Amino acid sequence: NANTRIPGADFTFEFIELTGQSRTARHPRLQDPGASVLVLNVRDADAALAAVTKAGAKVITLGGAPIALRPQSKTRAVFVTDPDGFYVELLQLDPAPPTSAPSSSMVIGARWGTVVEDAEKSANFYRDHFGMESKSAGEFKDPNLLRLAGLDTGELRIHTIQVAGRNEVWEFFEFAGVDRKPVHFNVPDPGSLQLGFQVRDVDAAAEAYKSAGGVIVSKDGAIMRRPNGAVALMRDPDGVYLEVATPPKQ
Repeated sequence: NANTRIPGADFTFEFIELTGQSRTARHPRLQDPGASVLVLNVRDADAALAAVTKAGAKVITLGGAPIALRPQSKTRAVFVTDPDGFYVELLQLDPAPPTSAPSSSMVIGARWGTVVEDAEKSANFYRDHFGMESKSAGEFKDPNLLRLAGLDTGELRIHTIQVAGRNEVWEFFEFAGVDRKPVHFNVPDPGSLQLGFQVRDVDAAAEAYKSAGGVIVSKDGAIMRRPNGAVALMRDPDGVYLEVATPPKQ
């Protein structure tokens, strides 16, 4: 594995490669439940797009360039896939949000998104069982938002949760009125998304997941006990993998 920090973001981005076992690279379309999205807030969408395409990214947005998302505003965005097939949204907000990123950084913040069957149901899963705040960002038939996602028809619904103890939100995207097929990842598969959360009590978190329809996928369905805390890998009802762990002892 390898870790990196995204400028202006309050989480660590970890790349994991699992070898010595069966694995299948899966490539969902952006509208397919199971796809994941990394949203990067950037200072200049055009400059960011030029940099990532030079490095091998492929543009998904219709027209191949950033699209204005608000009338009479400089807020613009474009979707690409990175060389591993992950979807990345390059988002230039106007006005630019406050950031802790250095002035030399093109990226000034980030958040995660997952594409699901039912955005409201997915957000409410975490609201009802883990106390996270859930809210709707709206239903959109805006042609520009659909073009952003590489579509010329359909509808997009977005719900979000506020992750407890963090500034980031987790976005759930639901596409409707367009062909979509759920894609299910196994843990070793390239393209599989895992999110990590620190919890006060791993056992309580595991029971909450199981009672709500999630499962523990760690070996033998067991919580791993370590000298510096406990950890378990779980899969929520949407198939998203979550590693929950108690903070390391200081």
